[in-house]
Amino acid sequence: MWAEWLFQFPFREKPFRGESRLPDGGGGCYGAPMKARKPMTERDRFNAFLHDRPVDRIPDFEFWFWDATLARWTREGLPAELAGGDRRKLCAYFGLDFIDGLPIRTRFVREPRQSVIAETEDTVTVRTELGETVVTFKPGRGESIPTHLTYAIRNRDDWRRVRDEFLPLDVAARLPPDWAAVKARCAEPRDFILNTPQMGFYGILRNWMGVEEISIAFAEDPDWIAEMMDHLLELYLRVSRRIVDEGLRPDLSGWWEDMCFNHGPLISPAMFREFLVPRYRRVTDFWRAHGVDRAVVDSDGNIHALAPLWVEAGIQILLPCEAAHTDTLRLRRENPEAFLMGGVDKRALARGRAAIDAELERIRRVMDLGRYMPHVDHLVPPDVPLADYLYYREKKRALLER
Repeated sequence: MWAEWLFQFPFREKPFRGESRLPDGGGGCYGAPMKARKPMTERDRFNAFLHDRPVDRIPDFEFWFWDATLARWTREGLPAELAGGDRRKLCAYFGLDFIDGLPIRTRFVREPRQSVIAETEDTVTVRTELGETVVTFKPGRGESIPTHLTYAIRNRDDWRRVRDEFLPLDVAARLPPDWAAVKARCAEPRDFILNTPQMGFYGILRNWMGVEEISIAFAEDPDWIAEMMDHLLELYLRVSRRIVDEGLRPDLSGWWEDMCFNHGPLISPAMFREFLVPRYRRVTDFWRAHGVDRAVVDSDGNIHALAPLWVEAGIQILLPCEAAHTDTLRLRRENPEAFLMGGVDKRALARGRAAIDAELERIRRVMDLGRYMPHVDHLVPPDVPLADYLYYREKKRALLER
């Protein structure tokens, strides 16, 4: 999720650091009460910003890139060793702040085996041992999320099978093989931002059931929905306790809940309040009791109806504020308690520098209201030239440093 030399951009021999060429705007920077006088570590800056304390600049993140985008950019000057998507190296190259995550499995305890059942010039169709059938693009043939032809969970028997084999509550089985090294790297003191393992209720169940089946279950078998969510809740609480017991303290808890489409949520706000808010609160209250009082949720689509309910549930940071469906300025005005991330229309980056300038002027109005960390509202698509992306980065960084 810059300066005049970019207009002559043929290639870049050194990491891109994004130093602002704009003069200091004076006594403050957008979203903070005043500007800190000394440079800050990424972690200190992030935590200060999220608690309305002075910062040297607004935290600088980006959502990330499609693989095809990085492949294109290597033909336009990006070092070839970055084409593999190494997050730390790409963050260093583009001058981005970095959020690390604890690599504890909070979904399947192991990857389901799969076999290829069909293949075309562009796609591969696989069937997994979960019982789902999925179509994906071959590398270089397209960029999209996988398409499900059938889903893993269609009834309670499917759920019990998946739960018992792939979703055990044993946390030890979910730790990475190098857990001792992970603990040592993530222990205090550290200067990088640390997130919990990713959690979620609706989004993960929707991936296993499909929108149609989960919608029917909400309406006709709500007890089954509650049973599945309670199992996930117990898993998240056990993982959270293990993290605390190991002496680790993340900077925030992380959630993924793609549950909105272009006109609004895929379940009603009333259902959201009944099924999700109390379960979120169990986890966010746990973390708050252990000194972690900020949480972030990733949900695409139009999130206006659910935003205040996430805040009520203890999740204050909303991303990616997808510009095609969410009015970030309205969202900011309607939810003053929230922090927003994203909101920069990815489509503008492919329309040239005048469009980029106009888009950044649009999001500058949101920055004026504070508590906003702008970045591209999803993966940067492969129709964006590297030179124009660097132009966007330079211009955005200047706004963050004012």
